[in-house]
Amino acid sequence: QWRPMPEIERKTNRLIACASADVPLKGLIYLIRAYDQLLPTYPDLELVVIGSLREGNTSKELERRGIKDKVKFVSGGLTDEDITRMYAEATIAISPSVYEGFGFPCGEAMACGAPVISTDGGSLPEVAGDAAPVVPNSNPDALAAEISRLLDDKSLRDSIGAAGRERMLKEFQWSRTAENLEKIYLETIGRAHGRLRQA
Repeated sequence: QWRPMPEIERKTNRLIACASADVPLKGLIYLIRAYDQLLPTYPDLELVVIGSLREGNTSKELERRGIKDKVKFVSGGLTDEDITRMYAEATIAISPSVYEGFGFPCGEAMACGAPVISTDGGSLPEVAGDAAPVVPNSNPDALAAEISRLLDDKSLRDSIGAAGRERMLKEFQWSRTAENLEKIYLETIGRAHGRLRQA
């Protein structure tokens, strides 16, 4: 279901992230700090977060910086099709996690052909591979610099989006997963048989 929607025009001023505001490991607070740094240079830049905002550190950070009205949180009743459409409209998708067990939102955005910027949190570099820029986690300055680089270069964004889509098709299909799992099983069985022969 995660796919490009070429019939939808990609905006030139919209960042999107899929991150819970109340889970520090998702790194949203660092993206908000990076976004705040970028606003003087890109005053019409939008930040859309797939997730809900509750009272807590993120809400306080937005209030302290005076940008609570500029960051849009979208949650509740979103279908995969809705999210696919949101990725199709986004200029850049950001995966800002401090740590990620497996970066599904990063992979989903890449599968949709959205240009992605990822941090090096947990498994994200494995998902992004060489198809997306990877910056240090918990580092708003590095994130802001990379976002700015992509905002200023449409051809770079286009090539990153295409590379991400290609990586997802090549490396993260269920058929490929099944092949890799079968290989692990066969290697494990082979080692077990070797041990049995030695016993």
